[in-house]
Amino acid sequence: MAANDTADVSNVKGVRGGYGYSAPAGTTVGTEQDPFAALGTEFKNMGFISEDGIEEEIDTDTEEVHDLNGEVICVLKSQETETLTLTLVSITADSLAEWHGHGAVSESSNVITVKHANIDHDIRCYVFELLLKDGRKWRKVVPNGQVTEVGSIVHGSGEVAGREITITCMPDADGFRMYDYIQKTATTTTTTSE
Repeated sequence: MAANDTADVSNVKGVRGGYGYSAPAGTTVGTEQDPFAALGTEFKNMGFISEDGIEEEIDTDTEEVHDLNGEVICVLKSQETETLTLTLVSITADSLAEWHGHGAVSESSNVITVKHANIDHDIRCYVFELLLKDGRKWRKVVPNGQVTEVGSIVHGSGEVAGREITITCMPDADGFRMYDYIQKTATTTTTTSE
């Protein structure tokens, strides 16, 4: 049996140049044999994510069943929801589309237009490109994600203009909400984001 190794403990950073992407649901993202394949042009860079990082949460609703003596004899799971929460802080058409919906944002050669309305966000494919401390790649893929919550924004000289979004992860055709691909050993030298 292998002993614990501090080399296995790591923080996580984003890949320099871009680490959060979204594309229409159904867009191809590598394969299990080549999970780190380059993303296609359908994937749009969501811009910088704040220093708070990406919070991944699994919320499970359960009910305990007790016997005559009050002992728990079974735990029933009625629902499980997985979400990613992050704050986007770039002001680009692609980032604003995540805040307001892809149908609400358009751009011309010199203007981004955002139309605020009560619309449902599209179901999208999300990819996050991350790195461990030893340079190993970690790619998170959400094949069917939907922005289900959008936080407030403060307009002011002492605040960064950004919004927190929550992406709810829904099952794909195989029943999986998210895929994590983590290199066992670093294959190339990759720099992290600042």
